[in-house]
Amino acid sequence: MRPPNPEDLHKITHMIAKRVSRYLERAGYLYRDAESAYLDLVPDEENAMHGIIGASITYRLAFGANAGKKVLTLQTVPTRDSRANPSELVTKQSGFSLHAGVACKSHQRKKLERLCRYITRPAIARD
Repeated sequence: MRPPNPEDLHKITHMIAKRVSRYLERAGYLYRDAESAYLDLVPDEENAMHGIIGASITYRLAFGANAGKKVLTLQTVPTRDSRANPSELVTKQSGFSLHAGVACKSHQRKKLERLCRYITRPAIARD
């Protein structure tokens, strides 16, 4: 099988971002307003930290009169050209990234095991 090219990766990443956001919107976690789309994580009555974490990762205020409103964020200018090297099999889009630069042959059992362990780990740590 031929390796994917950067354009293939871009299309796949776009499709993943679209499908995940569509799922989150149907499930009631993602809301879209005129300026942006944002996650609305319902705070847990028994564990207030869940609401605080939810506000943090969605760049929303957790407390006070402006609770739930988007916070001002400043972003720095990248230190290097952000265009991907054509030989790099990595793409980023809408908060999603896809890395397809790792491969192994069927006889490389240790490498295959490491790769499988990596791709099957949970997206968010439970501890």
